[in-house]
Amino acid sequence: MKALAYTLIAVSLFMLWSAASQEFSGQAVAQSPDNSFVEHRENRDTNPQSFRNLMTYQWLAASLTGLAGLFLLSLIRSQNRVDPFSPEFQGADAVDELSVTLDQLKKRKTDD
Repeated sequence: MKALAYTLIAVSLFMLWSAASQEFSGQAVAQSPDNSFVEHRENRDTNPQSFRNLMTYQWLAASLTGLAGLFLLSLIRSQNRVDPFSPEFQGADAVDELSVTLDQLKKRKTDD
């Protein structure tokens, strides 16, 4: 799963780099999101509104891909912190404290 998260982040960085270079050159190219392999091309000088719309789409697609990767990575890390079999488990002290508390409660019940 970590590989998927890092792949999404890497793809996002590539998409951001591509969008930045297209923004700088004034020539935007993007494929249709519906797997029809239709390529959309816009020029900033001839059609500025369509160029801006296409660039907005590219910036949002790259940002959302990166956010998905970061969300997935944070989810994996948070699960590793609460998984007792993970080497990153941070609840060992809390589990020991809970064990002591439960033992004390059990002792109180048997004494009564």
